[in-house]
Amino acid sequence: MDEKDFPSFIRKTGWFGNQPTGFQSLVIKFGFIKKFEEGEVVYNFDDPPGGIYCVLSGSLSVDLVSSIVGPSLAGRISIGLWMGEGPYLMGTPRVTTLYAREKCSAFYLPLSAMYRIEELDHTAGRRFGQIAFIHLKSAIEAVSILLLAKAEWRLAASLLRLRELTQSDVIHISQQELGNMSNSSRNSVSAALGLFAKNGWIKKGPRKIEMVNPKALSMLLREA
Repeated sequence: MDEKDFPSFIRKTGWFGNQPTGFQSLVIKFGFIKKFEEGEVVYNFDDPPGGIYCVLSGSLSVDLVSSIVGPSLAGRISIGLWMGEGPYLMGTPRVTTLYAREKCSAFYLPLSAMYRIEELDHTAGRRFGQIAFIHLKSAIEAVSILLLAKAEWRLAASLLRLRELTQSDVIHISQQELGNMSNSSRNSVSAALGLFAKNGWIKKGPRKIEMVNPKALSMLLREA
C-alpha cells in the first residue's frame, strides 16, 4: 500500500471504519506513520504510557507479561488492527510488549493527541474504548482455545484464529511460538502438524504454515 493512500484504507477498515467521518479526520490529522524493521520493539512491558497503533503493512506480535509468568506470545496484530489503548484508558504504563514480526509500517496516534481529540469530540473516549472491547473478545476466543482437551484441537483452533487475524492462508510462525500460543508441547505440535500435513490440510515450511484446507480443520473441531 502506498503511504499516501493510508487514510482511505484505514477509513474503511475494522474498528476505525465504523467511526464517523469527523472523528476519523481528527485521528488522521494528529497521527503519523512509523516504520519498523523485523524484530524491532515498538514498546516494552512497563514502558511509559503512549498512544495507539494501526498496522498498515506487515504484522506485529504481542507478548504478554505478568507478575507471575511471562513473557509469552499472545497473538498477532495484522493489517487494519489497532493496539495500545491501555495507557489512555487506565493511565498506566504498557502492560504488553509489542514488536515487529516482520518489516512493517504502522499509523501512530500519540497519547497527547488522543487527549486533544477528546477535548474536540466528546464521544472520543467511548470510541477509543471500543478497541478494548475488541481485544476482550479476542482474549475470550484465545482462552476458549486453551480449554480444549486435545492438543490437536488447540492447534487446529489456533491456526484458524491466526488465519482470521492475519486474513492470510500463509501464517508466519515457528512451531515453538505455535506451541506457546496453544499450550502444547513441542512433541504435540510436531505430531499434530505432521498429521495435518499428511491429510493435506496444511503445508509446512521454515517458520511458516500454509493453510490448504481450513474447512477440514474446522470439521476436526466439531469433535471437540
